[in-house]
Amino acid sequence: MKGELFIVSTPIGNLDDITLRAIQTLQNIDFILAEDTRVAKKLLKHLGIKANLQSLNEHNELKKIPIVLKHLLEGKNIALISDAGTPLISDPGFQLVKQAKKEALRVIPIPGCSAAIAALSVSGIPTDRFYFYGFLPKTKNKRLDVLKKLVKKEETIIVYESVHRLSSSISDMIEVFGKKHVAVLCKEITKLHEELIGSNLEEIRVFLMENPSKIKGEFTVILNGKISSEINNTEKIDSILKELLPIVSVKVAVKICSISTGYNKNKIYKRALELKI
Repeated sequence: MKGELFIVSTPIGNLDDITLRAIQTLQNIDFILAEDTRVAKKLLKHLGIKANLQSLNEHNELKKIPIVLKHLLEGKNIALISDAGTPLISDPGFQLVKQAKKEALRVIPIPGCSAAIAALSVSGIPTDRFYFYGFLPKTKNKRLDVLKKLVKKEETIIVYESVHRLSSSISDMIEVFGKKHVAVLCKEITKLHEELIGSNLEEIRVFLMENPSKIKGEFTVILNGKISSEINNTEKIDSILKELLPIVSVKVAVKICSISTGYNKNKIYKRALELKI
């Protein structure tokens, strides 16, 4: 009988977020493939589980696949875990699952935590449709190329960023999306120092500049999609213009409104003329 490959989600911070089914699976498996065996050992120690651990990460995945498939075909049951969250989601494992499916092996999800979904659920940004990108490119030019494509998305956008590139990436987002674009920075979700930062990109940038000691841990950025952002901006623009137009010139009203919203002056001017009529 062929073995089964279990894709087991693990906590993203708080170790008590592990599911009962995940614990039962890890207790009854022949061996566990872990992104980092040192991280896995801490989790297993917390759960009181003794297991045969082997590494499978982005550097050795292709080399390990034939060995893992051999074990599965011989009837071994194997679990794959990442350092945190759901394996394959911005983590190793895709090539293994792809090859396992080709061998007609059963691949079983053991669902649980995902930093992207956890952050989205508390962001206050629309959740009905979203686009998950994962980690942005490391270099500025490639990052800007990606952001210029993402800015056209109508869905809510979810990206991950490392502590080392966070400030640079937020600056690049401001360059592409505009400083008043609705966004929330989610820091260390489920951990002791969990924090939701800002309501737009400029607020996030200022926070990072004023609190360098807090730029630690892992970050998820949730950005409003194109349509919802434009709706929010239109409502805000109308509100500001209706207050200003009775007391100042169109030119002054447009300038103040543009500074306040970060929105294009020409579009604000056009709207101001419509409201003046």
